[in-house]
Amino acid sequence: MVGVPGRSKGCRTCRRRKKGCDKVEPACSQCRAAGLPCEGYGRDLVWVNSTTSAAPPTGRPPPAAAQPAPWHVRHAGTGTGTPVVLRDSLARTAREQKYLGLFCASVVGHQHGDGQLVVTGLRTYSAALAEMAAATANEERRLGDGLLAASRLMEFYEILFGNDSGAYPDATMHVDGWRGHNNGQMALVLARGPSKLQSGTGHQLFADGRLNMVVGDIARRRRSELATPQWKQEPWKTQSKSIKDKLIDILVDVPGLLEDLDKVKATDDPDAKERARLRALVACKACHHQLTLWEGEVGDDLFVYDYVVSGDPLPVPKTDVDTALLQMTSLYWVVCILLYSTIGLLMREARQPPATPQPRPGPPSYPSPPASVSPDKPSPASPSPTDDDRRNPRLCAHKIARSVHLFWEPAAGAFGNHVGLLPLGVAMRFLAGTEPRIEASDAYSRMRSLFRRPFLGSHVGTFLSNLQREAPSEELRGMGGDEGIQARAHAWWHRSGSSGS
Repeated sequence: MVGVPGRSKGCRTCRRRKKGCDKVEPACSQCRAAGLPCEGYGRDLVWVNSTTSAAPPTGRPPPAAAQPAPWHVRHAGTGTGTPVVLRDSLARTAREQKYLGLFCASVVGHQHGDGQLVVTGLRTYSAALAEMAAATANEERRLGDGLLAASRLMEFYEILFGNDSGAYPDATMHVDGWRGHNNGQMALVLARGPSKLQSGTGHQLFADGRLNMVVGDIARRRRSELATPQWKQEPWKTQSKSIKDKLIDILVDVPGLLEDLDKVKATDDPDAKERARLRALVACKACHHQLTLWEGEVGDDLFVYDYVVSGDPLPVPKTDVDTALLQMTSLYWVVCILLYSTIGLLMREARQPPATPQPRPGPPSYPSPPASVSPDKPSPASPSPTDDDRRNPRLCAHKIARSVHLFWEPAAGAFGNHVGLLPLGVAMRFLAGTEPRIEASDAYSRMRSLFRRPFLGSHVGTFLSNLQREAPSEELRGMGGDEGIQARAHAWWHRSGSSGS
């Protein structure tokens, strides 16, 4: 990696703050006086998407290869080329560069069918695991940014490339590998505490990685340890929250709502059950209120990838900003699916007078979404944040089904494949748990077809399939075909106090 002429040799913290740096080691005087972590004197590196039209940051012409590289590395803040992608995956030392190398080798190897690169990635992964084990025994390294960044990349590696049938004869072991790194990220973050994540790379890693950690809480249907005022406020004490940060503030409350619902279902005493149900509804109402405020702040940007408003076909993301908006919109629909389906199920648990027929078992009934909307004839429904259709989980699942393929467009790269996992998984599991027959569902078929898409589609499909094989009983885990998929999905959405997987 070549240097940047004229670039300050001060520490990264002072360069970012535009302060003079005396370059004292191990921590400069400016950082010590300000009470900030001194982030060292290496160069900032970020992963960015590469395009056929963009020259490398050195100014040399791109290689005349038939397939462009999926990304290149450039120094942060230099040039005005491709916007930053995967900014959380920063190479700070030779050790972190090794972790990044394993990821790149594996992605490029699978993309081009290069078995040698795939093996290189796997070998580096094994070596990196050993180094991470040693790092966790060292207090200074355990609380550093490098280990947190490495654990995120390892999680990404497990999702995409962890389905080695030789290493994992049981499909659920693939998920165990992912969950191990997911739990590791949470443990590292909790060990540092919110006050140590207020600035610099540590803050960015936490802000970008918080969503990944909450995914594990949603899968387990257990209240997130990040769903406290302290964890929502302290890391942003010195800077403003982005609109995405505010949405994730709402999302981190959702696993607690799922846990509350499970407790209501598991309570036998009618009076205690009703009290628990009403408390859960109050929590849901608070979440709904925050979501309504967030909708008003976002405005019409929320409809760019909404087929009901924008019509079919949807615009294809061209830049990283477009992909980020698609991700945020999809996360919003995920929140709606989880929140409003939970409210519907809580309403079905209401205590009924003795003479009142009990509601039939099964999921609540949701209105059918429109089959298709022409861009020349937009939906007559007003795109208002208070529109009842916005609270329809089934419609939100269909919106994800119509837009999630955009994460597999070339401009989105591996980053898009990764961030599309949560909306894809939630929408598929919701439809599998609520539709009569998924083989007859056009929306479900659309999403399932993504598993045949080139560049990591099959890897994403394998991970989601393995994730959705988890179930509270051996009988459910052993069921095959669409019948098994639907039975396990129904058990997840409508469980009665069983422990989360």
